[in-house]
Amino acid sequence: MELQEGRKGIPSLLSSQGECIASNITQLIGWTPLIELKNIAEKDGICARLIGKIEPYQPLSSVKDRSALRLIEDAEEKGLITPGITTLLGVTSGNLGIGVAFIAAQKGYKFIAVMPAKLSLDKQILLRYIGAEVVLVDPAQHGFKVLLDTVEQLRKDVKNAYVLDQFTNSANPDAHFRWTGPEIWKDTAGKVDIFIAASGSGGTITGVGRYLKMKSPSMKLICVEPAESPVISGGEPAFHNILGIGPGFVPEILDRSQIDEIVTVTTQEAMDMARRLAREEGLLVGISSGANAAACLKVASREENKGKMIVTMFSSGAERYLNTELFAQVTELDLSGNQITGSIQMAIGVLNLNALNLTGNQISGTIPAVFRFMPALTILDLSSNALSGEIPKDMDNLNLNFLNLSMNKNNLTGEIPSSLQNEAYEQSFLFNSALCVSSNSSIRNFPICRVRVNNSNDISRRLIALLFVLAGIMLVGSVVAGFLLLKRQKNSQDPPSWKLTQFHALHFTEYDVLAGLCEQNCIGSGRSGKVYRVCVVDGEGGSRMVAVKKIWNMQNLDKKLENDFLAEVQILGEIRHTNIVKLLCCISSSDLRGRTSYL
Repeated sequence: MELQEGRKGIPSLLSSQGECIASNITQLIGWTPLIELKNIAEKDGICARLIGKIEPYQPLSSVKDRSALRLIEDAEEKGLITPGITTLLGVTSGNLGIGVAFIAAQKGYKFIAVMPAKLSLDKQILLRYIGAEVVLVDPAQHGFKVLLDTVEQLRKDVKNAYVLDQFTNSANPDAHFRWTGPEIWKDTAGKVDIFIAASGSGGTITGVGRYLKMKSPSMKLICVEPAESPVISGGEPAFHNILGIGPGFVPEILDRSQIDEIVTVTTQEAMDMARRLAREEGLLVGISSGANAAACLKVASREENKGKMIVTMFSSGAERYLNTELFAQVTELDLSGNQITGSIQMAIGVLNLNALNLTGNQISGTIPAVFRFMPALTILDLSSNALSGEIPKDMDNLNLNFLNLSMNKNNLTGEIPSSLQNEAYEQSFLFNSALCVSSNSSIRNFPICRVRVNNSNDISRRLIALLFVLAGIMLVGSVVAGFLLLKRQKNSQDPPSWKLTQFHALHFTEYDVLAGLCEQNCIGSGRSGKVYRVCVVDGEGGSRMVAVKKIWNMQNLDKKLENDFLAEVQILGEIRHTNIVKLLCCISSSDLRGRTSYL
């Protein structure tokens, strides 16, 4: 076979003295630039040269555009498919499917993509947007085989169907032998010493490795796979979150004979490195690219690799993973105290945030407009803005998931709908934790939260409480012994089962503790009683969700001194809010100086 120097792509358009216009989208698939990771190498004290090939420069932003084109062209060359007649089928983690979908659209094929249901929603939406049909399958119970079985069943059911199997079709690695490998060799001037790439279908590492070893037999080829599922290394398949690699089996097209070494990378390492690439190198790449770069650092840190050129693949762009754990660190956003103006739509847009603090801005709009733009939010603070209008009476028809909604100090009017005030409603709707609408123009019928506050700055309240306790002791002095005995007996019983609408806010010198001892908040039992969730807010306004043992005499907490109270609370440990359903949130009120919990 005559070898090409690499698919020309965009450079082929620029070489002409005439018009530089692509005839169709497939003409743009090909050459992508190499970039050296100088910032990361310098920061980590790496003496080797770290080079990445930026495949997000492809038309549909991933290296899979190459494989998709070659799979389709190969089938056309063999007369196996015909535009307008053949329906293409394929298993994809998203990127290959997107590549096939846009090429199929350009050439006139119908395409059905079979995907694991766990994959990023962004990819599913994009596939449908391009015109593909998407079949979602959950491989959790039966592994990857269920995806292949689904494709096989579709092949039988769909007329004129053809399966683009990236795991067995030699056209996949052929794309990288023809195009990607030659590009790397040419752009490095043949100086590449080590090529590192993760294995998904096995196409990239097999095709590029075969070409580079043909040009330089001493070149070292290193395969990357998830540490949680090291199948190529001989381990057992298991769940991991490095999307696009580690399918849980060894692909047929993967040529293990040419692999010199296998390096494993954990999901966390891949995520952390992808974030570093963004923040230190300005490269927005995906999770598998992070895995490749993490493996490069491990290899580059070895003494024998000083001064060597290590090349890897940045396979896809970060935008494909906005709804994944990769962006978990930016799902909580604090924009409080700025000068944000305009409608709530302009303020939030289509961010997929879990927690958003917009306190103290100048945001306007009505509640329906607010909720329409918040599909993912569970914690929202819109206090001290300019929201207006009435609280809708049909809020129970809105499909929302708020655990803590604060709209204090706005211009809201009207009544709390009666539908928000019954016990059944509490179990199914957003106000099962906290709704805060104090200090608005006119809010009536608000029995949602029963809040009792001990303000540490209110001397009179503390004094009255102390006098009340002393008077009580004097009045019942004759029965103190009996009272203590009764209390000891109570301590062996479970605390009362509180409803979710009953909260207590207590302000002490170190903490604001908001506790609702209800069965929904019980997370276990110990020798000394049940354990419940409460939220603890420190004096600076920070907060954390903790587990506490039961608190005695909950009904009288507002009359107890803080030292007595704190002596009875035992913090057992922090709880990650992302794993909690119906957790108990803080109530932001003027009595607590407007502080709100962001968990």
